[in-house]
Amino acid sequence: MGQETDTKGASKILRLSWDEAWGIQERAVERGIARKLPLTLRLMGVDEKAVGHGQQYATLVYNLEKGTVEWVGEERKKETLDRFFQTLAPEQRRVIEGVALEMWDPFIASILEHVPGAMDKLVFDRFHIMKHANEGVDKVRKSENRELWKDGDPTLKGSRYVWLYRGENLPEKYQDRFAALPALHLKTGRAYALKEA
Repeated sequence: MGQETDTKGASKILRLSWDEAWGIQERAVERGIARKLPLTLRLMGVDEKAVGHGQQYATLVYNLEKGTVEWVGEERKKETLDRFFQTLAPEQRRVIEGVALEMWDPFIASILEHVPGAMDKLVFDRFHIMKHANEGVDKVRKSENRELWKDGDPTLKGSRYVWLYRGENLPEKYQDRFAALPALHLKTGRAYALKEA
């Protein structure tokens, strides 16, 4: 019943209190965990998900080969992920070949502490890498724009969004302007080239 509806719905159908239905679900999860074979996690993913209201998060550990959630912990602290690693035997930690994650320092610190050779096993997700790269390009653009405006040069005025696109995704309305910018040998153009590389 719990697989077909939420706890409230199941409790109504089965004529149980919400607490009774929740207790049944908890015991079922405990039985399932007890029957699981020891975890072999070659390629793991670590992420956080917002839960509830405000700044409440849960930490999730995935088996990327099977596409399954293997562990969920409250909050998104180093200590949270430490608790997951403490459930693994040293041999289970040694077989980890790669860890995909975002650039969240507490997660990185926990992985470096618990996974042998972790520095060579970290794989940062593309979204966060590109976010940082785009922020870098924009920082260079802002600085260079201020310098140019001191000389009365409006070359970079209104160009913020032009630099956020990849060349092949550039909307037609920006194409002529973007084509002319690299020829100006701007610092922003070099930062953009590095981001694209």
